[in-house]
Amino acid sequence: MVRHDKHEKGAPTLADVMAKLEEIRRATLIGPKDVLTIEEAAAYTGYSVATLYALVHRREVPHWKRCARTYFEKAALASWLLDERRLSPGEISELAEDYCARHPLPEGRVVYEKKGRKAKPRNEGLSHDQ
Repeated sequence: MVRHDKHEKGAPTLADVMAKLEEIRRATLIGPKDVLTIEEAAAYTGYSVATLYALVHRREVPHWKRCARTYFEKAALASWLLDERRLSPGEISELAEDYCARHPLPEGRVVYEKKGRKAKPRNEGLSHDQ
Protein backbone atom coordinates (compact mmCIF):
# COMPACT_ATOMS: atom_id res chain seq x y z
CA MET A 1 0.00 0.00 0.00
CA VAL A 2 1.33 3.47 -0.98
CA ARG A 3 1.02 6.24 1.59
CA HIS A 4 0.44 9.76 0.32
CA ASP A 5 0.48 11.61 3.62
CA LYS A 6 4.21 12.36 3.43
CA HIS A 7 5.76 14.50 0.71
CA GLU A 8 8.36 12.53 -1.26
CA LYS A 9 11.68 14.23 -1.79
CA GLY A 10 11.80 15.76 -5.29
CA ALA A 11 8.07 15.31 -5.97
CA PRO A 12 6.22 18.53 -6.89
CA THR A 13 4.07 20.14 -4.25
CA LEU A 14 0.50 21.25 -4.83
CA ALA A 15 1.76 24.84 -5.04
CA ASP A 16 4.25 23.81 -7.75
CA VAL A 17 1.52 22.10 -9.75
CA MET A 18 -0.84 25.08 -9.39
CA ALA A 19 1.91 27.51 -10.48
CA LYS A 20 2.64 25.36 -13.54
CA LEU A 21 -1.08 25.20 -14.40
CA GLU A 22 -1.29 28.99 -14.18
CA GLU A 23 1.74 29.30 -16.47
CA ILE A 24 0.12 26.94 -18.99
CA ARG A 25 -3.16 28.87 -18.77
CA ARG A 26 -1.40 32.15 -19.50
CA ALA A 27 0.53 30.61 -22.40
CA THR A 28 -2.68 29.30 -24.01
CA LEU A 29 -4.27 32.74 -23.71
CA ILE A 30 -1.29 34.36 -25.45
CA GLY A 31 -1.44 31.97 -28.41
CA PRO A 32 -4.25 33.56 -30.44
CA LYS A 33 -3.52 37.17 -29.40
CA ASP A 34 -1.72 39.62 -31.71
CA VAL A 35 -1.26 42.41 -29.14
CA LEU A 36 0.29 41.61 -25.77
CA THR A 37 0.49 43.37 -22.41
CA ILE A 38 3.86 43.65 -20.72
CA GLU A 39 3.15 40.59 -18.54
CA GLU A 40 2.16 38.55 -21.61
CA ALA A 41 5.20 39.82 -23.53
CA ALA A 42 7.41 38.74 -20.64
CA ALA A 43 5.91 35.24 -20.73
CA TYR A 44 6.22 35.13 -24.54
CA THR A 45 9.86 36.29 -24.69
CA GLY A 46 11.13 34.72 -21.48
CA TYR A 47 12.37 38.11 -20.23
CA SER A 48 11.26 39.40 -16.85
CA VAL A 49 8.79 42.28 -16.69
CA ALA A 50 11.53 44.46 -15.18
CA THR A 51 13.89 43.68 -18.09
CA LEU A 52 11.17 44.50 -20.61
CA TYR A 53 10.47 47.82 -18.87
CA ALA A 54 14.20 48.62 -19.07
CA LEU A 55 14.25 47.75 -22.78
CA VAL A 56 11.16 49.91 -23.35
CA HIS A 57 12.76 52.79 -21.46
CA ARG A 58 15.86 52.56 -23.69
CA ARG A 59 13.61 52.10 -26.77
CA GLU A 60 15.40 48.87 -27.65
CA VAL A 61 12.26 46.76 -28.11
CA PRO A 62 9.32 47.56 -30.44
CA HIS A 63 6.34 48.68 -28.34
CA TRP A 64 3.32 50.96 -28.27
CA LYS A 65 1.91 53.15 -25.50
CA ARG A 66 -1.79 53.82 -25.00
CA CYS A 67 -3.30 55.42 -21.89
CA ALA A 68 -0.11 54.92 -19.84
CA ARG A 69 -0.03 51.20 -20.70
CA THR A 70 2.64 49.46 -22.76
CA TYR A 71 1.66 47.03 -25.50
CA PHE A 72 3.64 44.77 -27.81
CA GLU A 73 2.75 43.30 -31.18
CA LYS A 74 3.58 39.60 -31.10
CA ALA A 75 4.93 39.54 -34.67
CA ALA A 76 7.16 42.56 -33.97
CA LEU A 77 8.48 40.88 -30.82
CA ALA A 78 9.24 37.68 -32.72
CA SER A 79 11.07 39.66 -35.41
CA TRP A 80 13.00 41.60 -32.74
CA LEU A 81 13.98 38.39 -30.93
CA LEU A 82 15.36 36.91 -34.16
CA ASP A 83 16.93 40.16 -35.40
CA GLU A 84 20.60 39.55 -34.61
CA ARG A 85 21.20 36.10 -36.03
CA ARG A 86 24.71 34.72 -35.59
CA LEU A 87 26.30 33.22 -38.70
CA SER A 88 27.67 29.71 -38.61
CA PRO A 89 31.38 29.16 -39.37
CA GLY A 90 30.40 27.68 -42.74
CA GLU A 91 28.34 30.76 -43.65
CA ILE A 92 31.20 33.05 -42.62
CA SER A 93 33.64 31.07 -44.80
CA GLU A 94 31.22 31.25 -47.74
CA LEU A 95 30.87 35.02 -47.37
CA ALA A 96 34.65 35.43 -47.06
CA GLU A 97 35.31 33.33 -50.17
CA ASP A 98 32.67 35.27 -52.11
CA TYR A 99 34.18 38.58 -51.00
CA CYS A 100 37.71 37.48 -51.91
CA ALA A 101 36.51 36.31 -55.33
CA ARG A 102 34.90 39.69 -56.01
CA HIS A 103 37.78 41.75 -54.54
CA PRO A 104 41.13 40.34 -55.66
CA LEU A 105 44.29 41.69 -54.03
CA PRO A 106 46.20 44.37 -55.88
CA GLU A 107 49.33 43.08 -57.57
CA GLY A 108 52.25 42.70 -55.20
CA ARG A 109 50.09 42.56 -52.04
CA VAL A 110 50.47 39.55 -49.78
CA VAL A 111 48.12 38.52 -46.97
CA TYR A 112 49.67 36.90 -43.92
CA GLU A 113 48.06 34.39 -41.59
CA LYS A 114 49.31 34.24 -38.04
CA LYS A 115 50.15 30.76 -36.83
CA GLY A 116 51.62 31.03 -33.37
CA ARG A 117 54.44 33.61 -33.47
CA LYS A 118 55.45 33.14 -37.09
CA ALA A 119 53.53 34.52 -40.04
CA LYS A 120 53.54 33.00 -43.49
CA PRO A 121 52.09 34.29 -46.74
CA ARG A 122 48.65 32.82 -47.32
CA ASN A 123 48.60 33.41 -51.05
CA GLU A 124 52.05 32.15 -52.04
CA GLY A 125 52.01 30.89 -55.57
CA LEU A 126 48.74 32.62 -56.40
CA SER A 127 48.70 34.66 -59.54
CA HIS A 128 46.96 38.03 -59.76
CA ASP A 129 47.09 38.05 -63.56
CA GLN A 130 43.41 38.06 -64.48
